[in-house]
Amino acid sequence: MRQTLAVAVAALSLTVAALSVAVVPAVAAAAVVTATTPSPYGMAISGAANHANPLPGQKQVHSFTVTNTGTEPLRAAWISVKVTDRWTVRVPDGCRPEGERTLCELGTLSPRESQRVAFRMTVPRKPDFGPVQVKARTGAKIPGARFAGPTLVLQMTVVKNRVPQWRKESMKAKLNPIRFSFPGARRIQCPISA
Repeated sequence: MRQTLAVAVAALSLTVAALSVAVVPAVAAAAVVTATTPSPYGMAISGAANHANPLPGQKQVHSFTVTNTGTEPLRAAWISVKVTDRWTVRVPDGCRPEGERTLCELGTLSPRESQRVAFRMTVPRKPDFGPVQVKARTGAKIPGARFAGPTLVLQMTVVKNRVPQWRKESMKAKLNPIRFSFPGARRIQCPISA
């Protein structure tokens, strides 16, 4: 019985060793197949608005910067901006309206080159109050294909009026007297007025 058990353990050890030898090369081969080379094409977009809480009738400036982050030039680079309904947009030089978007052709962007486009907009006098989005898409042509660049969404909230936080708190505060006491003196009350 001891001989049978020893033979079974030896056979099991050989099977495990054979399995581990067979598995390791398969894993290594899969890692080689899934390895990718980085693309020489890349694009980034950043943007800013001059008011996070625009008022009715107020002029807004939204600026977008498109940058080639790759190592190869991007030909026929472009940015397309969609503004909320009923907002008036002054189309920047070199741009044109295309349906509900404004398309700006940026030309060729060399590696690490950036171009900035500023959109001047006006909030309607009777706007829809609440969250508003200005959406920008980018892209370019690369050899043999079109390159879909990143998108950016600027979020704002149209408000009826802007009251500074310190003013809100002072309007809520009531006229509270402050009491001072000095040793050996009588108490004095000093009302505080806003």
